[in-house]
Amino acid sequence: MRFIGSACSILVLLMKDAFNLYDPALFDKDCKVNFAYFLGAAIVLDAHNFAEYLRQRKWTHEDEQARDFLA
Repeated sequence: MRFIGSACSILVLLMKDAFNLYDPALFDKDCKVNFAYFLGAAIVLDAHNFAEYLRQRKWTHEDEQARDFLA
């Protein structure tokens, strides 16, 4: 078992591995109301805004990867 700060990070990393299965419109950066913003908000909140002193206590490298993919 391992720790990941946000369940949404797990979802994002799974989606990243199978990105071709999803409608690209879900991640359209021209539209501010999209799936990436929805998931990204949850990840940032769960990770307490990625405060460095909370690394490995509230967020992990997987959460960073998910955030970076959505950005």
